[in-house]
Amino acid sequence: MGRVLPIVFVFLWALYGIAQYGPGEGGYGAVSLQFSGRLVSAGSCVQEAANLIRCRVPAGTQGTIQLTATVTPGSYPVSIAAVSLTSWARFRPASGYGTAQATCTFLPPAGAARSTFELRFRASTTGAYVDLVVILEVIAPPAEYRTDGQGGFSVPAEELPDTWITGALTRCGDGPLADTPVTVRLIPVEGKASIRGLSDIGAVEISSPGYGTATVPRERLRFLSSMDISGHVQRTIDVGTVCLGVGEAPYTPPITPGAVYGETGANGELSISLDPKTRVSGRLKECGGGTPLAGVAVRLTPMYERGKLVGFEIVPEGYPPRAVTEILRLSLFNVTIYNLGEVCFGPPIGEVGCRKVSLKVLSLNAQRLTANAKAVAAREQEIMNFIKKGGSYQFDIVCLQEWFQDVDVAGITGVRAWSTDKGPLIRHWIGARPNLEEVKVGGQEVRGIRLINAYPNSYGAEIIFGSNYVAGPDCTRFLETRIDGGLVILVKPPYKIIAASAFLFSSGEDWDAHASKGALYARVQLDPDNSDCYIHVFNTHLQADYPGKSYAGIRKAQIDELIEFIGKCTADDQDGHPVVLTGDFNIAAPRPGDWGKGLVPPEGSDVDTRKPTESNEYAFLERWLRALGLRDAWTVLRRNDPGFTWIGKDWRTRFPSPWGNLGNTLATEGGWPARLDYIFVFSGRDNSPITLRLVEIQRSPESTSPKTKPYRWRHGGQWVNSFALSDHLGLILEVVAE
Repeated sequence: MGRVLPIVFVFLWALYGIAQYGPGEGGYGAVSLQFSGRLVSAGSCVQEAANLIRCRVPAGTQGTIQLTATVTPGSYPVSIAAVSLTSWARFRPASGYGTAQATCTFLPPAGAARSTFELRFRASTTGAYVDLVVILEVIAPPAEYRTDGQGGFSVPAEELPDTWITGALTRCGDGPLADTPVTVRLIPVEGKASIRGLSDIGAVEISSPGYGTATVPRERLRFLSSMDISGHVQRTIDVGTVCLGVGEAPYTPPITPGAVYGETGANGELSISLDPKTRVSGRLKECGGGTPLAGVAVRLTPMYERGKLVGFEIVPEGYPPRAVTEILRLSLFNVTIYNLGEVCFGPPIGEVGCRKVSLKVLSLNAQRLTANAKAVAAREQEIMNFIKKGGSYQFDIVCLQEWFQDVDVAGITGVRAWSTDKGPLIRHWIGARPNLEEVKVGGQEVRGIRLINAYPNSYGAEIIFGSNYVAGPDCTRFLETRIDGGLVILVKPPYKIIAASAFLFSSGEDWDAHASKGALYARVQLDPDNSDCYIHVFNTHLQADYPGKSYAGIRKAQIDELIEFIGKCTADDQDGHPVVLTGDFNIAAPRPGDWGKGLVPPEGSDVDTRKPTESNEYAFLERWLRALGLRDAWTVLRRNDPGFTWIGKDWRTRFPSPWGNLGNTLATEGGWPARLDYIFVFSGRDNSPITLRLVEIQRSPESTSPKTKPYRWRHGGQWVNSFALSDHLGLILEVVAE
């Protein structure tokens, strides 16, 4: 496994009018210096270069830049100073040991509108300094943007410098909307949390006080650009002519985007407030007989697409959930009411048993680390086709390890956004653009999925997730340089994830210290009509050993945290639903029977006399997992089969063998054959509404014959041949849920 080296890096983060940018980093010898800033203002910022930020701020509005400099080791002094400022900016230098913080305030006067100014700051320590340049483009206050006599308007795009949004407003069914205030908002395409370029724009939303809101989709926008005599380029987003309804209040998202709770009345009537000016009403009843759901507690969750409200998920206590998208919207006296009409629900949970289904579960270490892995792009596509080809799903649940992100092609961390590499995989799986927003797990409910706070330590964790995927975990620390945990759980529709969680291990050594290794959790509902028909799925990747170094002690500590995490994720499950635990544990199972069959050791060795010494790690792992009722599916179904999932590059094979006659051509290290990958299963308690029955487990590929044609990929100017998709073999478990 390759090494990962930290380098200078920068990133942009924007949320609710606060733009986070930086850091810049410099170093001298063993000294590392980081310099970052936080702009608190009504404007917005974009990153243009390593230490260059361009911000748009309105005239007459005070802004504050909060600066932080950190030096490592912390015993070194560090200071922050201003190199150049404007006449209307105020700054006080600051210094300290290890960390220094300073503040710059500014108030652009009205006459500064449509002008550009530069602020330059410097953080310095012994033998090193970093400059941070902030370009302020002062724009006119929003109140100045009005339509002209013909309804025409031109408004700057706050997110993008030198970009203007133009068009014309009319009253629907009437003439131009002249001399009227106009507000525009750029909506990012699905899967984007912010807008950094024209390609990120999914739609433009236009509104005016006293009138409605119109959304112009990307396909109706015209993108233009022009250059003046000095070479300055200005871009235009033209929305064309847009009509707004008279007397309608512009739509604003509810104050509470997550779930809200209420209770039905005596006749099943429902009335729940989302915020002081938004209410949802309707009537709930049972399907068939039409019996009202009287006095029932209800959970209501708004559903959004591209920032627009499209419906609600309704979950009456004791009944399966129902999504309602056909709703009537009424606006009166600046109050909006969403009327759901009559909504019926299936039989109460518990009156109908769980449906019997057969499940295929795949666990695979995908060797997606790009530092030195061979033919990554080609193998990535092969793995994607392996789990789903065309529209056909090959598996019901897929658990992947080492599908890392934040890794550049050279294995450098901190360069690429962490949600760039899992996107193609998840898009391939769900057949649509996924939501790649990072969300910190903190015991909340988001988009109808409950995020369970099950941390076994003080570290936080971020994940990306949807109804059919959860991925991560990523570190939550500010200015962290580690890649994410490389874990993914994919669930085949119509099965869906109804709860999720994640955590990071407290410790990691060697290369593992650069990764946010930990575990993922997904609660998977198997019966769409019964939310009590679910199983618990966990995916993990433990600390690896390195040449000449054993980290068994760290793995034992990680197992302790994993056990606590599993307990907390399932603490609310009083019925004892089934549990599936998958992953690369980097712990070798015992080698029973004729363990050397089909394998040829390194040249000059004797397999009988050189059998490796086996540690007691597996016994420690199995003993702890058995306490939770988890059993090693391989030993249950194929007890005397060694089932190696990895062999070193110095080992050869003979048929029949999953590696054919080539050996492990994707391995980067030598080593003894080992079963490192596992699927542990708890079948469920007797009183559980659903249990798992083990049917079969095999490796992927299970075996290869001389007539089987290997994969052939181009890598570094040479061809790589392999019978497997990774340096690890996958595990495929078949079970029956009944």
